[in-house]
Amino acid sequence: MKDFRKCRQDCISCSYQELVPDTCDGACSSCESVDQCPCCNRKLREELLEGDMTTDRYGEPQEVDIEISQISYPAPWQRRSISNGLAREMAKDLRENGQLRPIKLRPRASKNGKTLYQPVDGHARIRGARYAGWATIRAVVKQMDDYRASVEYLLDNMAERDMPWEEVALGILAVEKALTKKLGHRCHSRVLARVLGRSKDWVNDHKRALRMIQDHEIPRGTISHHKLLRPLTDGIPFPIEETILQGIINEKWTVQRVREEVMRRCGGEALQPGGATGRTL
Repeated sequence: MKDFRKCRQDCISCSYQELVPDTCDGACSSCESVDQCPCCNRKLREELLEGDMTTDRYGEPQEVDIEISQISYPAPWQRRSISNGLAREMAKDLRENGQLRPIKLRPRASKNGKTLYQPVDGHARIRGARYAGWATIRAVVKQMDDYRASVEYLLDNMAERDMPWEEVALGILAVEKALTKKLGHRCHSRVLARVLGRSKDWVNDHKRALRMIQDHEIPRGTISHHKLLRPLTDGIPFPIEETILQGIINEKWTVQRVREEVMRRCGGEALQPGGATGRTL
């Protein structure tokens, strides 16, 4: 992939810099730096959002039996807490029903003549297989970079289980980090939304909600759904935000009740994200 940072350095005044695939009209096609433009124009859209997800770029996946001792690299995008109890339950299921689906791995390095692998998906099954005393586990092995691995982990887990919203939000941030590193500049929420097949509001709602519970030091799992926090826009003073959060936690307020409290305590002002608290996405 070309160095997209060159365009930002050479064309700092370009009016098309902040465009994204859905809004790019191709008017910059005559620019000599069009192939390196960070605005996510049509050329970048084809190369990153479509071409990057094909098997031609990464090679055909292979399904093989892998020694569990060769799976050693931790995955930074894996945020699920796998307790010993969950691992034992998974071990019992594997003993009784066998492995119904292969896990996903990517090769990372070699040690003593053996390839070591990093899990992309299937962390709980790996723990369960270890508890069950298995020596090998069936896996789909595929070459992929951090960007693709983080995307596949998040999409696979959202499709296969009811992921807690905080874990989804952390997965979004992992994809954003990997994509930012790949592009050489911060990616727009619309690009993240297109990559994940969701709306921009869905992406931003999860990121804002996660930042909010982190700001207020609320443990994960305390608030059942990120939608409960949607009415708490960033312009709300911190003490009022804290009071409403306690109502959500202790009195189980609904989304409607949260909206009513925001209107009552903030005088019905149309508070928009990015206001007084300075919370960023």
